[in-house]
Amino acid sequence: MSQELFDQVYKKDKTVFIPSESLCDFYKTKAKTWVDRIEERVPLSILELGCGRGTLFENTDLSEMEERLLLITGIDYSFWAIEKAKSRWRTMRSDFPNLNVQFFMKNVLDGPQLEKNYHVVLDSHLYHCLLDKNDQLKALKNVRASLKKGGIFVLETMVSHEGMRFQDPFFYEEKNSLLLKEDRWGTLIAFRSIPSPLEIERSILETGFSIEYFTIPTLLRIIPDEKRREPLDTDPQCLRIICRKT
Repeated sequence: MSQELFDQVYKKDKTVFIPSESLCDFYKTKAKTWVDRIEERVPLSILELGCGRGTLFENTDLSEMEERLLLITGIDYSFWAIEKAKSRWRTMRSDFPNLNVQFFMKNVLDGPQLEKNYHVVLDSHLYHCLLDKNDQLKALKNVRASLKKGGIFVLETMVSHEGMRFQDPFFYEEKNSLLLKEDRWGTLIAFRSIPSPLEIERSILETGFSIEYFTIPTLLRIIPDEKRREPLDTDPQCLRIICRKT
């Protein structure tokens, strides 16, 4: 979707922000092991891409797992997402003494992020919102440039599988690995990128990352329809990757 459409969605959204359950699970059960291997004992700097209306670390299980001070930077290219994230954080920052959080309106395609290097970059389900292969490669290159040497990139994203199926108003364009959604005027709009796991692996290796963890949990799905809560076997599978900048 375009930046304008994302802004419209976030402006109208009145729901309470809840950190993604699957992303929090990925961090707690796997990514934290790699984070703990970062030897620097200075505050841990974390960049969240596509943070939306808040940080994953509002999940108390995540914030309490880390003894170090966490310097968290959340970026999103939606003005309304960032404004809501800032407003919420002002009311709750005292509940998280080990978190120093800042939010910025910024596009991952604009280059290395905020002229600093991070220990960790987390993708908060941004990658599958990039609809062009060149944009995906550019984003991966910018992520790598934003990491310290030895830093890690944590990615959870939609991938296709043989049993994947969609119902109206969604249509899958296999040629370009795009999920299209029909709007109320009958126009098909590119909505999500759902490539094969192999395509993503090639892109990550092409940008110079070392892949250290790569798995597709058998039963885990990512629901593409925001109106539905229960996953279906025919939904896209979930690819989890941990990469290192060597």
